[in-house]
Amino acid sequence: MPEENPYGSWEANLDFWGQKLVDTHSSVLVIDTFGSYSHLQAGGENDASVVAEKLMSLKKLFRHRPNLGIILAHHVRKPSVDPRYGEKEFVNLRDARGSTALAGGTDHCIMLSKSLNAKNARNLHIEGRFEKERELVVELSNGIYSEVEPPSFQRASIRRW
Repeated sequence: MPEENPYGSWEANLDFWGQKLVDTHSSVLVIDTFGSYSHLQAGGENDASVVAEKLMSLKKLFRHRPNLGIILAHHVRKPSVDPRYGEKEFVNLRDARGSTALAGGTDHCIMLSKSLNAKNARNLHIEGRFEKERELVVELSNGIYSEVEPPSFQRASIRRW
């Protein structure tokens, strides 16, 4: 859909996406990235009320597809240059750029980061309303990603509830 999107206002995007969902019978909408389509003013991604309003307006799309899954791609903030803070193996919600309303207004947050320990591995930190926080590692081998936990991975401590 991106190549056909008119890149209009947020409201125009919502209307466009709603019609595309109807036309294509899609059950998943991917917005990559939230910042590029949300038309936030400078500093707006740090304003909880502005971000929450955008997220709430996405719920209009459920009238077109009640079982719709919406995936919002968003970036984490740049790592600190302060030498006291080393690189993290797993990023989490505290590393997301902008307002905490982004995490608060979603059902699941999956943070994807490159592994510091293995070239073909990716780390997933999962937090959400419906399951416990967890971390896992997936590794690309022969064109397929599979969950792994080799001894070479230094796992960050995981908070368990």
